[in-house]
Amino acid sequence: MLKKEFVLSNFAVFVTLGIALLSSFFLLIGCIYYHITPWYNLKEVGYQQQQNELKNNFTNFHNDLGIQFLFAGRVDAATNEFTKILEVDRLNQNATRYLVLCGIFNNTTFDFYNFNNFDDEITRQQLDALIIETPNDPLLYFYSGNLAHSKGYLDDAITYYQKAIDLSNCSFAAAYHSMGIVNDQKNEHNLSLENFAKAVRLSPKTWIYNNDLADEFYTLEDYDNSTTYYSKAIRLNPFILLPYFGISKSFRCLGDLETASAMQERQITLMEVNYTKYLPINQKGLCYPRNSRNLEFICLNTYDEIQYYCYYSTALTYYLLGNGNKTLEYLQKADDLHLNIKLKSKVKEILNYDIENLQKAQSQNITLVDKTNEFRNNYLQLDQIAT
Repeated sequence: MLKKEFVLSNFAVFVTLGIALLSSFFLLIGCIYYHITPWYNLKEVGYQQQQNELKNNFTNFHNDLGIQFLFAGRVDAATNEFTKILEVDRLNQNATRYLVLCGIFNNTTFDFYNFNNFDDEITRQQLDALIIETPNDPLLYFYSGNLAHSKGYLDDAITYYQKAIDLSNCSFAAAYHSMGIVNDQKNEHNLSLENFAKAVRLSPKTWIYNNDLADEFYTLEDYDNSTTYYSKAIRLNPFILLPYFGISKSFRCLGDLETASAMQERQITLMEVNYTKYLPINQKGLCYPRNSRNLEFICLNTYDEIQYYCYYSTALTYYLLGNGNKTLEYLQKADDLHLNIKLKSKVKEILNYDIENLQKAQSQNITLVDKTNEFRNNYLQLDQIAT
């Protein structure tokens, strides 16, 4: 009896173990089967598709944003967007290509008065190779325009810029702006005004577009509009010196000498207190026509020259206001810079051009015209310029 119970007991154990082993075996077979069946593959494919979709959305977003930044002329921002793409997809050919373009853009961004600041042959070869690869890319024609422009081929530059504009469906602010610069050089001021206005309309928060539109209004003697756009340029970037020169002259031509002097005081504070801090964005020199009848330009390229001109221009404004103390104060500041006669003569030419414009704008104000002549005779003769 005991033997029978022992056998039955062991039999139950063996059956249990057998069932457990069979269950484990079938579970293992099931797992293997699951992993090699289409259901598992479909799950994996779905996950990969989701990941690819997220990556594509990310790269497309930053790619489109980068291109829009390039259209607006904001190369540093565009470079940042294309770099973000390579951080998640280091083999992305599109981002790599546009980073090359950003480098070319920085290399060919037009320096109005310096035509020899880069290796144009290397740049031309790079552009030609890229145009063969993608002949309908508006950016390539824009850079080609920059290259032609920087070498003085103005008609070729306009052709390239127009091609860039056409290929971008008229959405390329930087191309409009560059074309406006060429128009200005060719003395086509109405066309220049039109193209600068289009650039501002497409990229209203770019300070240089507002500044250059203001410059064109100033050239066309529309001082109300020039003050409006100089003000916008200053609001967009209050640490840039350039718009302050234009806005103070515009207010002076409008006869608002108090506001002109206030803007000049702000400019002088920026120069004397903050200039070094913001030096990278104030390195562009100042260039003016030698007179209103030709396209020769005279340029102030160094900080001392620009500061000297600023002091003299401010002295002129205070002289017209009848403030003799302030006039002498700024003439003394200019004298303390100890510029040589050659550099002083450049300031004299520009100030005479400013006075010419002011006298024309305020021709009915005989008192003001007489005072400008007094200032010219007393302080702008070459041997009397703060010697």
